[in-house]
Amino acid sequence: MPDEDRPAIKPFNPLDKRNLGESVADALLRMEVQPLPPEPFVGAGVYALYYTGAFSAYRQLSEVNKDGRYRCPIYVGKAVPAGARKGGLGLEVEHGRAFY
Repeated sequence: MPDEDRPAIKPFNPLDKRNLGESVADALLRMEVQPLPPEPFVGAGVYALYYTGAFSAYRQLSEVNKDGRYRCPIYVGKAVPAGARKGGLGLEVEHGRAFY
């Protein structure tokens, strides 16, 4: 069979930014939702905030997130430990309470 008749298969690259982003999003959306404010804890990372209140401007968002479904965050962010933005964070470094 000539090469032009063979389908081109693009290999999966788990380190591709799109694939990494999808992996992080999937992991984040599978996590158990916790109420605010949390108890003090040590950690850093990615987080999502969900709105479930009665403010009329956010009524549709609250409706989507009601009954423990949490389908659409109002905000997604990240908390990094001190020194992380300067490349000063190694695997053995204490993360502190950047997330809290």
